[in-house]
Amino acid sequence: MARFSRWINKVFKDEAVNVYGFNSGFRREQGIAVDGFDHPEGTNEDGWLALKLRDKGFGKLHLVTDIRALTWTTDRRIQIDGGLIKGSLKRISRVFGG
Repeated sequence: MARFSRWINKVFKDEAVNVYGFNSGFRREQGIAVDGFDHPEGTNEDGWLALKLRDKGFGKLHLVTDIRALTWTTDRRIQIDGGLIKGSLKRISRVFGG
């Protein structure tokens, strides 16, 4: 499901919405050059930073698929959304603009 969501975002939206802080990286000097995580209210600060870095010419976004780059996170967001089914439906709705 996550892979499909990333593909939808890359094809129909800007791929920067796929950037999440828990497993993204950038050079410190370049982050400072674009005012770091400063972002408009209501936007994803990690994705916004990725947009600023890319638009400033600091490189392209790359999806790393090597299993050694796997990042473990908690299910906190799913719990906040009311469980696996409700959380999944919410994410599907968000991907398709609902």
